[in-house]
Amino acid sequence: MLQGLERHPTVSGVQQGTIFTEADLAEFDVVLFAKCCFDTKEFERAADVLKNCQSDRAVFLRLYSKYLVRSIRCSWIPSSRPWWTSSGPLPLG
Repeated sequence: MLQGLERHPTVSGVQQGTIFTEADLAEFDVVLFAKCCFDTKEFERAADVLKNCQSDRAVFLRLYSKYLVRSIRCSWIPSSRPWWTSSGPLPLG
């Protein structure tokens, strides 16, 4: 099951006892590149790199990257007016 894993020099950095499925091994290089993008906070690039991957790890990393991109974009949208002037005075009666 772990055939061909020796060719990846970064495998020594993988946590001890990690179990790889066949899909993980087939997409190992792509997921590793996307993880590097993710670690450098290039979330859009990580999600784009993983768009055709089907392994559980790749799908999780892609969706989490998309979530972070959306969350960061929403936090930087400026409102048109300050919150204390947004509704105006309360109507009487």
